[in-house]
Amino acid sequence: MLDIPPKPDAAFLAKHGSFMQIAIRSRLKLFYRPAKLSLDPFDAMKKVVFKATPKGVLVDNQTPYYMNYIGLLHQNKPAKNVKMVAPFSQAVFEAKGVRSGDKLKWVLVNDYGADQEGDAIAQ
Repeated sequence: MLDIPPKPDAAFLAKHGSFMQIAIRSRLKLFYRPAKLSLDPFDAMKKVVFKATPKGVLVDNQTPYYMNYIGLLHQNKPAKNVKMVAPFSQAVFEAKGVRSGDKLKWVLVNDYGADQEGDAIAQ
């Protein structure tokens, strides 16, 4: 609940009868994408590199797209600090015991708002 809505006065109730009041908080992410990007967004997902580090997994996004990760699994355990990775940047997702060659499963939100799943091998 966002707040306690005001109670209608007697005159309003007499004129309109019953009523329902709803408060919703939502967040909308809007991205501007230049029309002439040379790489397809679905191909870009496959080009992100995952590297094992002492703190977890370094996600290296050297594509022109934002990658909105919502999950990363290592040995069926979820990584912490999973977030969006901006174009041509890196982020560390916290996971224990990740080694080069380990299998990872990731989930991100695609352009249509759906969950897109994929696999990767930690380098």
